[in-house]
Amino acid sequence: VQRVNLSVDAVDHHRFHRQFDQRIRDWFALQRRRGVLNPCYFSYAEGERPVDANRHPECTGDHGDPEIAIAFADENSKIVRYYANGENQIYWGNFANGTGDCFRMTLRNYNYNCETRQLASVSKIGAAIIFARLEQDSARYRSAVTRSNSDTVTALLNQITPTTLENMGDDVRTSLNWSDGSSRQARGVSDNYSESLSKGTLTASPRTVHHGMASLLQGLTGNPAPVRAPTLVGSVNYLDYPSGAVSESANRLPDYVTLLGKPMSILDTDRELLPAGEFQNRVDQALSDPAGSINVLGDDSRATIDRLRTLLRGPVCEPGGTLRYLRSRGWCSTERARLIFAKTGTYDRSVEYTGTSGRNITQAIWIAGGIQMASGGRFSFVLTISGRNKSTPLATPNVSTRNALNASNAADLIDFILEDLEANPPLQQ
Repeated sequence: VQRVNLSVDAVDHHRFHRQFDQRIRDWFALQRRRGVLNPCYFSYAEGERPVDANRHPECTGDHGDPEIAIAFADENSKIVRYYANGENQIYWGNFANGTGDCFRMTLRNYNYNCETRQLASVSKIGAAIIFARLEQDSARYRSAVTRSNSDTVTALLNQITPTTLENMGDDVRTSLNWSDGSSRQARGVSDNYSESLSKGTLTASPRTVHHGMASLLQGLTGNPAPVRAPTLVGSVNYLDYPSGAVSESANRLPDYVTLLGKPMSILDTDRELLPAGEFQNRVDQALSDPAGSINVLGDDSRATIDRLRTLLRGPVCEPGGTLRYLRSRGWCSTERARLIFAKTGTYDRSVEYTGTSGRNITQAIWIAGGIQMASGGRFSFVLTISGRNKSTPLATPNVSTRNALNASNAADLIDFILEDLEANPPLQQ
């Protein structure tokens, strides 16, 4: 390999990252003023000094920064806007945690079922797919999805015969690569799909959620087809070798066993010499990722897709929608977008912390969806902001305030990036 080209233009990415970094720190400062932000994350807000350990002893030690992952990808699954903080880069998933089959996963044997990040109400997208396939898009169904009413969605799913719901739930979950390895199942209690889809105990990495949104966007805009996972790799330039020649660099790989006393990676234990052309074929195949492509709506009729479009537009474009802020910004008008859909998710852990629901202790927030701009450009997206770990959730509201930190509070961050894409169309790499 001579050069790997990113999917983002370096200069444009630097401009965007600098502007958005200021914007999201301002957002954290606003949540502090609202009285909902965990004091452990005060220092992440613009202009804030490190948290006072005397006033907040719970924040001492390795509480770190909040975890943030935001990505927008074009119709070719090339990431065109990307923001992440810290060293974890949570967008890409869980590669080094867990036990057994989930211990120290590598890129070669990534296991979707090893993800532990709960989807919260983003999983209602799965419920909406089931409703659309069952020809259920009446006002009650639309309202339940639009307002993210978990109890109503549960009740509607419970109206489906158990066998049908199990089969349809399995199909939706596997087509989106969501895992059913929820915390409840880890304790030996199995969730049925009426619970896991409505209350969001299913799990996935941000990239996997993003991949699902890219596939849905492809189908909802009229062309269901396999879609590869979002990537930051734009293209690869190769060195020129005579046809059939072997790269000598393969013989000069470091001997990690001697250097470290153990293999550095799986690649060191099964290295092989490849003709240059075959090496290029393997890299190109990995980049096109045909085996990992998904086509969530590939077998659905036009009528089913139309019903699903109506259901998934609701949170953005209907009164009372959890993302109605985007509607107020004009994103439901044909002047700005031919199509927009999105769903919020708020992972509340009040019961785990206090034994009582409704205390607004938020571990993480999600927004996931897609848009086709008025200009024709299509972009899928995902946003997740979460506490660093279970001991330091994202939001721990003061008892003196009734405010809560919900995913809808982050709609302005999505608006900021949409306006940036509208004003600064991505440069093709």
